[in-house]
Amino acid sequence: MAESTARVGAATPVRWLDVCCGSGRAPAGAAGLLADRGLTGQVEIIGWTP
Repeated sequence: MAESTARVGAATPVRWLDVCCGSGRAPAGAAGLLADRGLTGQVEIIGWTP
């Protein structure tokens, strides 16, 4: 989370791809933390389970 927060404002958006995320609890939790910090529009989180 600290790295994502530090990279916000860079030339490219911050992206997190969580492969085999299962129920998606980690991406959902991260999205909540980013929302609390007002960074929702600057970070893209994708959870994917094949």
